[in-house]
Amino acid sequence: MILTFDIGNTRTNIGLYKDSLVKKFWILSKDLEDGLEEVLSENIPDVKITGAVIGSVVKGFEDKITAVLRKIYGIETVIISFNSKLPIKLGVDYPEKLGVDRLINGAYAYNKFNQSVIVIDCGSAITLDVVNNEGKFLGGIIALGLKNQLQAISSYTSALPELSLKNIETNIGKNTQEAILSGVINGTASMIDGMIEKCSKEFLNGLSNKPKIILTGGDAGFIQSYLKTKIDIVDENFTLNGLKYLYSLNCT
Repeated sequence: MILTFDIGNTRTNIGLYKDSLVKKFWILSKDLEDGLEEVLSENIPDVKITGAVIGSVVKGFEDKITAVLRKIYGIETVIISFNSKLPIKLGVDYPEKLGVDRLINGAYAYNKFNQSVIVIDCGSAITLDVVNNEGKFLGGIIALGLKNQLQAISSYTSALPELSLKNIETNIGKNTQEAILSGVINGTASMIDGMIEKCSKEFLNGLSNKPKIILTGGDAGFIQSYLKTKIDIVDENFTLNGLKYLYSLNCT
């Protein structure tokens, strides 16, 4: 079986794969160095681990995980970067600085559809990335995630409370809490809808086929119901599945 590690700023999602995802669990990224061995022993059954793959937006964690996996399972680890074997070309400034999660999502989406794609990843940050029909990763946008927006409103004002993310029943808030939630949720949904439209117009250049739209990340299921855009795939495990695909691609 194969282990996949999607290391984010806040937490690390871990997938256990045979042919498809068998189990998913997570650990806070700050606890990786001291807590990974315990988390693996608690969550992985008595099966043979033959390989692992890492995609990390946090520098330095790759070596720590690689050392733990070598100690426990005696395996080497594939680390995904802009130098990895990919089904796409990177048409961005400074490819070495491109977030690995964005690279994984774009590569996996293009491989899946073999046409233009837009991938929206809703987590601590919200990213929207574009790959054209020729398989060139054109770039995208980065914005603050839903929960971090709520935290920022409280942190940078003197009177506004910090709220938990929850569904809203009205667009026009009748109190401070409703107004904040509506602003963050509807504002984010409108931003995503608007940027999908703007980016599509910018790179389609009169082509007849519309890009496939993929929505992923921890808040994907939450924000979907507030979007006007038709979403082709909603999959919170899209990045983990992309890591499994790139592991296979880079081991052949």
